[in-house]
Amino acid sequence: MGDSLNSPNGLASLRIQDDGGLVLYHKGNPVWQASDIRINTEGPSPPRLPLPAGMIQGQLQPDGDQRFIDDRGPLLPIGCTYGWGLGQCRNTHANCVNQLDEIAGSGYQYVRTWFSLGYYPYWRGHEVAPVSFVAQDGIDVPGWGNYYDAVRRYCDMLSERGLQLFWSCGDLQMFSSQGIGRMREWSYNCGRTIASTGCRIAFADVNEAWQNWITDSEPDPEDIDQNVINPLSDGYGKPFIKLRSANFHGEEKQGVDRWARDLSQVHGHRGNYENDFVTAVRHAWNRGYEGDYKIRLQIESEPGGPNKDGGSPVMGPLYNEEGLCLLAAANFIAGSAYVFHSHRGVQSWIGKINEEPGFYSVPRVRNILPDDLHLQYRQYSHGNSPDSPFTDDEGFPDGSERRIDTVQTNEGHFVSLVYDRSGRTVLRMRENVQFICYTPDSGEGHSFKFMSGETLPIHYDKGRILVGKRS
Repeated sequence: MGDSLNSPNGLASLRIQDDGGLVLYHKGNPVWQASDIRINTEGPSPPRLPLPAGMIQGQLQPDGDQRFIDDRGPLLPIGCTYGWGLGQCRNTHANCVNQLDEIAGSGYQYVRTWFSLGYYPYWRGHEVAPVSFVAQDGIDVPGWGNYYDAVRRYCDMLSERGLQLFWSCGDLQMFSSQGIGRMREWSYNCGRTIASTGCRIAFADVNEAWQNWITDSEPDPEDIDQNVINPLSDGYGKPFIKLRSANFHGEEKQGVDRWARDLSQVHGHRGNYENDFVTAVRHAWNRGYEGDYKIRLQIESEPGGPNKDGGSPVMGPLYNEEGLCLLAAANFIAGSAYVFHSHRGVQSWIGKINEEPGFYSVPRVRNILPDDLHLQYRQYSHGNSPDSPFTDDEGFPDGSERRIDTVQTNEGHFVSLVYDRSGRTVLRMRENVQFICYTPDSGEGHSFKFMSGETLPIHYDKGRILVGKRS
């Protein structure tokens, strides 16, 4: 007779028979048996549940400067910051399971996660340490002995849920004592480990490299490519979108465009203007409206917005679901992939991501917007422009933040964002129009049809999304 497994009280035992069967005994008497049970570790994997609808299929890539596509065609990519995901997978696995289930089930397609972190004291107690290092304040930080096991386990969990990975690294000063060759080795091993799981990398970046580099001096773009991005790509062995080092506090660092690789990366609008939702939404919109390029695909990976308690502008949410959804819509219209940035994003270990305002409603904004948004809708206008389908019946006084922002096609189909601090806008139709007026966070819509010159008062908390056509 083979091995047995006994219950703690000794009353029951499960015994493996010589023929491969199992017999369950209770108080020495057989009460259940199964014949020819075999365990084959080389057998096929158990069937997986169907992936949530809307997940990225295959490789995500920019299709010129017009739209994002995957193996099926165009899409509006949306992800979620889960910066501490690797640490939670390693330390509190059940929490990681819960959060990834919520992320995948809510319609997010990729997850932004740190793969190195902790040189700055700001991260004390939440380091992601592929190597041992001395932090900026002189504290010794031990490396994770099971670092690549954690990477493998985490990426397996992403793959199982159909989630792709936004691989992000920072605080690369941790490699200073070990040398740049050690950093290249780490990046290559990350890529190789991720590839072994079947997880897809959608985006990769060196976060704000000008302040998170291995040396005290700002790296050249070639330094980033040679020592981080290219080794990751070599280990991974498949294409992914390589991002530039993002700007900071809403201001372009001098010469930052030289960092551009496959795609530009934006870290929100966090300064220069009054700290409220109007300026954050307006700034996102203006990236498409102003300049010669109109729509130029990019990714908004750290949306800006006011602090929960007011004060100075910081990265983080608007703490109002209607405003958050307007911000996401403005970014999609301006040609951005989008990342929901929980709390102050990088500190997402403070609480559960799914308890942050807008977590469930922001992904649904894509259901309001047209499928061909980045292909056909390329004419931008403001409400005081003669080519806009609407104007403000009460005018646009100097200094007003009242906005009627529209993007439209040559055939007269349009998407408009109507928003203001006052919570009220009176639309005057410049032409005959029909449209649906959507509440951004709930997706509730009401249909309207008007003749040129007619008016419609719209009341809201933060704003509304109008989708329609000239008739």
